[in-house]
Amino acid sequence: IVSFAHSLGLLGQDEIEFQAIDGLHRAKVLTNNQVSLQMGDVSEILNEDGGAMLLDTGSPHYIKIVEDLDNLDLIKLARDVRYSPRFESAGVNVNFVKIESDHIKIRTYERGVENETLACGTGVTAAAIALNSIGLVDKEVKVLSLGGELSVRFDKSTKGYINIWKTGPTAFVFKGIIEI
Repeated sequence: IVSFAHSLGLLGQDEIEFQAIDGLHRAKVLTNNQVSLQMGDVSEILNEDGGAMLLDTGSPHYIKIVEDLDNLDLIKLARDVRYSPRFESAGVNVNFVKIESDHIKIRTYERGVENETLACGTGVTAAAIALNSIGLVDKEVKVLSLGGELSVRFDKSTKGYINIWKTGPTAFVFKGIIEI
């Protein structure tokens, strides 16, 4: 939306602040149709049964490392978590991740959509932070979802994770005119 507003000339500058449901965000419009978005701080990461991690990056995320991401029965496994007694009423986004040599691969099941989605910015951010918290990735990491690649960078402090930025490409995919 930042890139779209910028293309319409609504921003008047390349850096903006805006209020979203999860708080105040900053964004920067970069070259080559890239946008950087600052996420909220993360102060708590919970370790779940079976080696999963739970954290909130604007939406709650359940992160689980798997070996075979491509052949995973994502819908069944994700729904088992999402509709478990612990998460059934409020919901949780369920993310399965695999660590590659120079990036993370991720697949996400989103609450509300109740299915797999091609990309989830809060999920990409949650995966990067969760895997950093257990020492598996650095403070800047590429994350590849079915919908494309984002990079996530952050600082670790005594209060948790701060100065969290995700960056990725934008593309104008459709324009329509309707007569009313």
